[in-house]
Amino acid sequence: MKILLLIILGVTPLVSLDYRISAKLDTEKKTVTGQEQIVWKNERDAPATFLVFHLYMNAFAGSETVFMRESGGRHRGFGFDRNDLSQFGYCQVMGVRVNDRDRISAFHGLSTLKNREKYGVFWKNEISYGIGADDTLAVLELDEPVPPGGEVRLAIDFETKFPRIFARSGYSKSFFMGGQWFPKLAVFEGANGWNGHFYHLHSEFFADFADFSVVIDAPSEFVVGATGVCQAEVRQGRRTRWTFVAERVHDFVFTAWDRFRVAEDRWKNVRLRLLYQPGNRSTVARQFRALKAGLDICEYLTGVAYPYPHFTLVDVPFHGAGAGGMEYPMLVTGIPFSPFYPESFFIADSVIIHEFIHNYFYGILASNEFEHPWMDEGLTSFATSLALEKYYGRYITPLVYASAFDLDAIGMHQYRGREFPMKAAWEFAEGYGTMSYNKPSVFLKTLDNLVGRETLRRVFRTYFERFCYRHPRPEDFFTILRETAGGQAADLFERGMETDTRVDFAIHSVHSENLAERTSINYDPRSFKFEKVEPPVRGKAVHRNTIVVGNRGDFSLPVTVRAVFKDGSTLDFHWDGGSGWKRFQFMSEVPLVGALVDPGQVYICDQDLTNNAKTIKKQTGWVFRKGAAALAAMGVLMFSVYSLLF
Repeated sequence: MKILLLIILGVTPLVSLDYRISAKLDTEKKTVTGQEQIVWKNERDAPATFLVFHLYMNAFAGSETVFMRESGGRHRGFGFDRNDLSQFGYCQVMGVRVNDRDRISAFHGLSTLKNREKYGVFWKNEISYGIGADDTLAVLELDEPVPPGGEVRLAIDFETKFPRIFARSGYSKSFFMGGQWFPKLAVFEGANGWNGHFYHLHSEFFADFADFSVVIDAPSEFVVGATGVCQAEVRQGRRTRWTFVAERVHDFVFTAWDRFRVAEDRWKNVRLRLLYQPGNRSTVARQFRALKAGLDICEYLTGVAYPYPHFTLVDVPFHGAGAGGMEYPMLVTGIPFSPFYPESFFIADSVIIHEFIHNYFYGILASNEFEHPWMDEGLTSFATSLALEKYYGRYITPLVYASAFDLDAIGMHQYRGREFPMKAAWEFAEGYGTMSYNKPSVFLKTLDNLVGRETLRRVFRTYFERFCYRHPRPEDFFTILRETAGGQAADLFERGMETDTRVDFAIHSVHSENLAERTSINYDPRSFKFEKVEPPVRGKAVHRNTIVVGNRGDFSLPVTVRAVFKDGSTLDFHWDGGSGWKRFQFMSEVPLVGALVDPGQVYICDQDLTNNAKTIKKQTGWVFRKGAAALAAMGVLMFSVYSLLF
């Protein structure tokens, strides 16, 4: 498989991290007991005097962790009973050996360290109320530094207790979703130290690429799915050992349930596996169709065919819906599917597409989701809407007929705050979803309209050519955008991500006067009298028209202004968007009835589309206007449902 990756993607950084994990799932105690062997090579230019680990399941180890305080025990509409102690979870490290020497005494949860700030593993402004009992980060002091080019071998014994599912990972009845379940190394950035952050309500994950070989020991009646390719399935009495191997991925997840049904399919050279709920056999083809749409759109947009040989889609049960809508390498979860979903109602389908596309931006590129969530969520949202537009046509929801990009735009336009995308996940006081998902997608669609689809595809193709497996940062994407699409497009997108600047064109006024029916009044200075001047040809229609258009936004961008006449004909003017406002005056034989700015909706990022058109006479009555307002409100409601599922 490494050879395949090199052929498809060219020369890529070597993997400097290897995990070999053996884990036993106890379905009664809701625990997994494991041993992991880790080999880490320091590929940076500075020595590592200590190691940093993520113990994500400790986010659920009590009510005073960072995650629990920020979430209140709820996530995307799901929660759990904080009074039921059995519903909490943890990740406990019970043994550590470094190069065959016992070092458990040097392994410390961050909350137990009085001088924790000296390690620099989290931002000073990351939390304002102390870390409390949060041990989602741990430090392992080394007796000898790992020099550049050197490596260290670790052996870790651990036990993870799964929480009741409400936020991605855990158990529900006999269903298990094992995400972020093992002690995982943070990312070492040389002289900048370790990049490790707490598990926040909105933050997701960041890790180095690694090779994994993992054995999951589970009761034989359970079906197990996981990251990687299943190399062996060996039954030993009442239990079965499942062996999975994955190369060049930055996480490993597994799921297990004694009620899973299994279906298989193919996309080119990729084996597809669907683990679905009982009763959902009739939805299998539909779920595979959505998965293939994700595969197709990623290859179309990036020029990179999916580089791994296997992919697993999980149809989570309704009682475990808190695990739904989540991405992992080579495996994603959709929201609970149902044969009762109408074919024209694409929300569940779109979630499958969205989560798969993450396997490119979160998976192959692996930008830092802690610090730059828009780089994954925003670009993934754009590709999702593009897939729905390309393969599903109009996005139809009850009472609302709109495209996926329309829903993205509704999401952006309904937000009236001053946040902007270029923030770490925990820095948002409000608007995290709008800024991380909707605004980047809408601005990318605007670039698609401005520079053309082929130019935008070159942007994405160059991005992947340069940064596969390299953890790109925002400036990397901006540089490629400037090189490929030009300075104006790059400036629009970059400022849109880094600031709360806005695009807002408006028609200020529209006026038309029939000179054939107008008697002019002139003043004669010789006679000191006013006199009437009749039109030169009475009855001949000669109209004098005026359109005033304004730029209420922060960008000087070229835009089209369209005059609309009574007979349905139109006349277009072009404005550079500068100077704040522009007056267009012209004559016509047919009366002017109205005007539009940006009639082609090139700038779907325009913050207020309601002021983009104006008619000389009111065209709607009270009932129509109220009905339109009700439909707009329904659109916002559908956006809210749609965004919750991502």
